[in-house]
Amino acid sequence: GLDSFVGIGAATTGPANLTGEGPPQRVRSAGVTEELLPLLGATPQLGRLFTQDDFQGEASVVLLGPGFWERNWGADPSVVGQTLIVNGRPVVVAGILSSDFHPPEAVTGSQVDVWLPFRAETEESLGWSILAVFGRLKDGVGAAGAQAELRSFTANLSEEYPDLLIRQDGTIRYTNLIPLQVATFRRVGSTLLFLTWAVFLMLLIACANVANLLLAHGTGRARELALRGALGASRNRIVKPLLTESISLGLAGGALGVGLAFLGVRLFLRFSPGGLPRVEDLAVDPRVLAFALLASLLTGLVFGTVPAVHASRRDVAKALQEGSTASSASRRGKRTRSGLVVLEIALALVLLTSAGLFLRSLILSAQVDLGFRTDQLVSASLRLGSGYEAEQRQDFTRAVKERLEALPGTRSVAASLTVPFEFIGASRCCMSNDIS
Repeated sequence: GLDSFVGIGAATTGPANLTGEGPPQRVRSAGVTEELLPLLGATPQLGRLFTQDDFQGEASVVLLGPGFWERNWGADPSVVGQTLIVNGRPVVVAGILSSDFHPPEAVTGSQVDVWLPFRAETEESLGWSILAVFGRLKDGVGAAGAQAELRSFTANLSEEYPDLLIRQDGTIRYTNLIPLQVATFRRVGSTLLFLTWAVFLMLLIACANVANLLLAHGTGRARELALRGALGASRNRIVKPLLTESISLGLAGGALGVGLAFLGVRLFLRFSPGGLPRVEDLAVDPRVLAFALLASLLTGLVFGTVPAVHASRRDVAKALQEGSTASSASRRGKRTRSGLVVLEIALALVLLTSAGLFLRSLILSAQVDLGFRTDQLVSASLRLGSGYEAEQRQDFTRAVKERLEALPGTRSVAASLTVPFEFIGASRCCMSNDIS
């Protein structure tokens, strides 16, 4: 065992054939070990979870995902206890998982229709990386300590399974622990980081633009403020109205930005290209609202206070003797506004350059030579399930291949375990082999 963890669970995912209830369906299934669902905090809204007896022998029960249950049975509670045929085996529906349960995509994927008990002894895939493993660290245990214990555990296990864990050069095939957040977003991590910086640069440009407008507005009212001072208005009486005005403008801009954010999220969810983990949880949450409020307040406060305080400190007689607004602007104010303009232009150039490089990378990646022609190429996946013996699988595959070759316009047909660039096994695993 591994003492650094409070629990360890594993899952294997893939398509499954559902028959016996209407037309045959291809559904997404997950075979899980006994510890996984309780470890992830899963609860049933109907029926029960797996029990220890369900993992004895072949799987005889199944749990349904809430979305799959609602789509196929209209949320009918009587489905609990019914018998379904999954991959040629009869299984009884033991329960429906709660809609509040969101399994980690790095372990099981974003959506699972049916959940089955998994027993390694019944699988014929010894030596394959078919499991995604999830473990929760104990309080006070760091990732470094857990990694060291895992390496020691793997070294001891390699003596029992040398063919699986020892490479040809004699080194041990260790496994690295990967944080769940990293495992979930690593495929799109660089893209999300780029988009985050792009949004941050746009925010800086907007704040600089608003600040420049507030400074110009405050400088243009210098004579008016000086006249108020000459009539006996105190510094607080002068600064407070300007400060209230600038903060109101900043909050109005923040409210407009939040409204655009809500609209942008809705449009993104509607036209999402897919492939983004946890996209269904994308929303303008309270943290975003708090950040927008803080940015709006700081922008209005800082750049509304500076011109107001500066104007209240000016010599009244000198300010009244100055000419037009354009000639009365101080050199310091001109330098500040010019600096903000330069900052806006620099940030815009950085943003445009980064966007251009990103677009160029996308174009180049789409033009990579794969080593084979992809035009007029069609692929289809077959999963016969455990109800077929090895010889029956071969006969079925051979018959399908011959029938496809006889179709008009077919040049060639091939059958393989995987297609190019597809990894068979736990492609979203929370642990990865150490290739160094």
